Amino acid sequence: MKRACVTRRLDSQRRPHPGLTMVELLIVVAVMVILMGMALPMMRTGIEGRRLREAARQVNTGVTLAKALAAETGRPAGLVIDTEALPEDPRKRFARRLYLAETPPPYAGDVVGAAASILSGGGVLQARFNDDGFSSNLPNVVKVGDFVRFDYRNPVYVVTAITEDTSTPPNTRYILNLSGKPWPTNGALVPYQFTRLPEKSSSTPMELPVGTVIDMNYSGFGLAGPVWTPGTPCPVCYYCRPTSPNGYWYVVTTPGTTGAAEPTWTAVVGDTVTDGTSNPVTWQCVGPGPVVDYNSVTPAVDPYPVTLVFGASGRMATLMGLNGNVASAPTQTLHLLIGNLENLGDLNLADPATLWVSIGHLNGRVTTAESGVSASAQTIQAAREFAQLAQGKGGL
Repeated sequence: MKRACVTRRLDSQRRPHPGLTMVELLIVVAVMVILMGMALPMMRTGIEGRRLREAARQVNTGVTLAKALAAETGRPAGLVIDTEALPEDPRKRFARRLYLAETPPPYAGDVVGAAASILSGGGVLQARFNDDGFSSNLPNVVKVGDFVRFDYRNPVYVVTAITEDTSTPPNTRYILNLSGKPWPTNGALVPYQFTRLPEKSSSTPMELPVGTVIDMNYSGFGLAGPVWTPGTPCPVCYYCRPTSPNGYWYVVTTPGTTGAAEPTWTAVVGDTVTDGTSNPVTWQCVGPGPVVDYNSVTPAVDPYPVTLVFGASGRMATLMGLNGNVASAPTQTLHLLIGNLENLGDLNLADPATLWVSIGHLNGRVTTAESGVSASAQTIQAAREFAQLAQGKGGL
């Protein structure tokens, strides 16, 4: 009996303990690596999605604050979108900082009785200011996009260009090109008053989350982008499509003012078209599709800051800088594409995770929606249609 017990004890000592073999351990490690590889992209997508949603919220907050400021003060207030460009490709534009903007006091000259003469001819409306002590500070105060009215009555004009005429020394004469209805009395000397665009406030700017930007190359008005219009000042990199779409888009390579009649558009990529007579614009065909390839435009220009101006009622009164340094009164919804800095351009447009922040021009209402296009349907019109029909993404 004693011997049997000893034998059983020895057998139990020789029996192997339960555990994993090297092969089993390697299989477990391999499975864990595969699962981690599957989980990391999903985690990254979730993190990127949160950053994009937070960026959309920042834009929404900026618009809300600007409208609130306008309602509180009873004067126009704005939101400045600080536009930048990639150092390696200055034609790719983006924004990651937003500033509130306040309206400075009106300007009516440096002394009581300052006046300007209004001239119209050749489709161009101008106001001339003599530097005889009455308007010497004008070029330091007035900017393109500011509003002006004469003789203390309507209509209101928009300043489209400021030039300096030194042909009659010692006096310097400042000439402003204006957009608006013809003035009834040509050459009349009348008092004036400028309503200036909001300027950046001293408050701390709103920063979008790291890596997220407003992709300015694909942001714009309406569903299909800007359409050619007569008598419009056009800077370099201003782009448009014909009034009767032909599937091609055109960008300005030589600045000027469009003519009274629409030019005959070429359908050959790289070819140019002259538009207008006295100060003609040169358009370059940049290819089919509704998006300008800024890589094909020469020369490149520094990006303009984009300024949204809201009235006391919440209406978007003016926008400047989105398509060149041109001020305009919005007539359609503004769509801002929120994407990633590393994906500027087509990749942001094709990414279903990117967001459109749409701002209504009539009431400043802000909605947010996913891009809703795929890599096989990279059209700005399809993306904006999806954004405009959307009711807004939950949680934004």
